Formats: sequence, structure tokens, C-alpha cells
Amino acid sequence: MNLKHKMETRVPKAILKLLKAIGKMADGMGFGAFVVGGFVRDLVLGMENFDLDIVTEGDAMRSAALFSKVYNGRLVSHRKFGTATVYIERPVGVKRSIQEGSFFRLDFATARKEKYERPAQLPLIESSSIREDLYRRDFTINAMAVFLSERNFGSLIDFYNGLDHVRDKRIRVLHDRSFIDDPTRIFRAIRFEQRFNFRIDPYTERLIVEALQGGVLKKTENQRIRDELLLILGEPYPLRSVKRMREFHLLSFLHKAITIDDGIEDLFGSCRDNLQELSSVPMSIRLVDRYLVYLLVMTDALNLRQSMAFCEKFALPRKDRLRLGSYKKHGKKVKDVLDADIDIRPSRVYGMLKDISIEEMILILSKCKSAKAKRAIKDHLIKYINVKIEVNGTDLKTIGISEGPSYRRILDKLLDMKLDGRIKNKKDEIDILQSLL
Repeated sequence: MNLKHKMETRVPKAILKLLKAIGKMADGMGFGAFVVGGFVRDLVLGMENFDLDIVTEGDAMRSAALFSKVYNGRLVSHRKFGTATVYIERPVGVKRSIQEGSFFRLDFATARKEKYERPAQLPLIESSSIREDLYRRDFTINAMAVFLSERNFGSLIDFYNGLDHVRDKRIRVLHDRSFIDDPTRIFRAIRFEQRFNFRIDPYTERLIVEALQGGVLKKTENQRIRDELLLILGEPYPLRSVKRMREFHLLSFLHKAITIDDGIEDLFGSCRDNLQELSSVPMSIRLVDRYLVYLLVMTDALNLRQSMAFCEKFALPRKDRLRLGSYKKHGKKVKDVLDADIDIRPSRVYGMLKDISIEEMILILSKCKSAKAKRAIKDHLIKYINVKIEVNGTDLKTIGISEGPSYRRILDKLLDMKLDGRIKNKKDEIDILQSLL
């Protein structure tokens, strides 16, 4: 099967040009080059995925170095693993949302095979062929490749029936030891199953159950499990995967107090609705770590001590620990005050929310019962979160106000007045300062 036509009709011309250039470079070096994995899978599914993973049956370092030189890119090499990453200027026509930041990333790897000396440990690797490289992958749907050479450009390589399994909507591993070699594939199986609305096939599900009964997760580094969990929570519909995790009794492994009942399911839905509603607000929602919103929901039943133990067990980054701890300390109180308060001026809401993260605000919003409280939090996120006054300490000194602790009180008072619409601009602020004299 040849996917050249699909590539020419569904892939941006700039990306297509890069792939052809890589194939031509590899031809000149005397070995084959392929684009593999998610790009191929999603191309077959008719979905956009421009994360380019390039595998060469030769020295990927040379390919990456030449490509980087031709495209004036930045090269990061990992010779020990036979991999390299090249960052180039984002191609014309490729939206920023496809890959974050100002640069476009391409990953190069020499075709390799893996040997697991012990279960759940990172493997030893050695150079090999594209066939063995694909065999080491997690699922058949991710074990397809496309030729990039000029002579065979677009030809599909599918040794393990990945194309049939895409068409059958089936998640299937490549061999019996897959989950023993790498237990994090259990979480990936669930994530792909729910993302594509596929189904883990009976053979693969049996292997998952057997691996879990054998205690493979206890042999796995918790940081790797954390990474897979956060990827699941970063999906558009994470609740479906979380419920599937519950079926495999994975939630109790994360923490025995984590439960998913009707209330938590409703909270997942409310958070998702609020994130979607606020997604067009560039000054606030662009900063949201969506995975953390859902992690807050998922761990809602945990108290502060249990939450910190969870963070410690899975080595959550410091910023996530702080936000999780902050919510456990302050979230319920803020929610209860907002729900009950009749004085819900913007300045008062700002004062309650200014020291907590946007992720916490989203959860508090989703928990509030009062329509007035919900509107006040949304207004804060949309209108007030970035409101600033224009005067500063220098202005206060110029006007003749003596330096000291009063500066902070005066500036805070001005901000409250601006939030509540009592002053509009710097002239109003100066007039208020003059009146203080």
C-alpha cells in the first residue's frame, strides 16, 4: 500500500518538503529513512499529527547533523542511544498549536532492537533493521512506517498488521512479554483506546490482567507511571480513561483513597465544560495546565497529608505539589465563602483568588452552587485577572507621600477601586492620590 497520495493531500506542503528532503539525504548516504509511529497511524485515520519521528537504517546522527546544517537548525545529540533532535524554524503554514514554541521539532533515531535484562527496567539497545525497530514498539497501530526514499516515497511498511487493527479499531500488543518488559504500556493502551474510541483486544487485555496480578507496577519507576498518568489527564476526555483505569484496579495503586463516584464524574464534566467555555480567553486560559485541573478532581477525596504523600510517591514537579497543596489548604474555604457571600464585588473576588492558581480557580468554579459566585469567578478570569494600576511607588514619592508600609496599602486600595469601576485611568489614580494629601 502506498500513502503518497494521502500525504500529498493531507500533510502541509512544508512538512511534505521536509520529509522528502530527509529521504533524499538518506539516499545520498546509502541507507533508508522512514517516518514512523503516530504520524503514520494518524495519517491512516485521517487525523493531523505532525510529530515527526524519523528512523534510519544507518547512522541517524549523520542524518540529523546534515539536516540541521541544511535547515540552519539546532542539533541535540544522544549518541549513546543513537538518537538526535533537530529544532528548526517553524515551517510556513504549520500552525503554532501543532508544536509549542517558536521552533519545529524532528526526532531522529537509528533503527534498533531492545533487550530487557530485567522486567520493567530500561532496555539495552543495539542497531538493527526497521523490522526489528518496529517490533520493539508498544502496539501494532504504532508499529507502521512510511518510506521516505525518492524511489519508494510513501510506501507503507506494516509487518505486524497495524493497518488492519486500525480499521478494526483494535489495540493489540506485539508479543506476550510486552507489559512485563514495559508496564507503562498498560496506561498507554488505555489512553489510545479511549482517544480513538478503539477497544483493547481480548489477548491484550488478558496480558494486562496477568501482568498486574504479577505485580509489575511495583517494579516500575513511579516517575514513569506519573508521566503516563499526566498524559492521560491531558487528553480531551480523561474521565473515560480514568473509568477504564478503575476497571483494571489501577486507581487503588495510585492511592487507596482515590475513588470515582457519580459526584467525581460530574465534577470531571463541569471542569471540562468550564475549560472549554473559557478556552478563547487568551490572557488566562492559555496558562492552564489542563492535566492538573483533572488531577485535582481525581484526588478530591484525599486530604492534605494524603495529597502530599501522593506527590511524594510519584515525584510530582514542585509547581504541581504547590498547587495541589494550596487547593487542599484553601480551596474549600474560598468556595464556601463565594457561594455564601452576598458582597461579591470584583475587588473582593480578586482578593480571595489572587494567591491561588488558575487551575484551582477552575475547580472552585466547577464546585460552586451559586450562579452569582460562578459568574464572579468567570468575570475574574475574563476581565479582572490581569488588571493593573498605572501609578507606582515613584509616583507616590513625587506627589509627596512619605515612603513606608503605607505605599502597599495605598496601591492596593487603588487597585480595588479600579476593579470596582470607581477609577478608570491614570488621571483618576493621580486625583485619588492628591486627595489623600
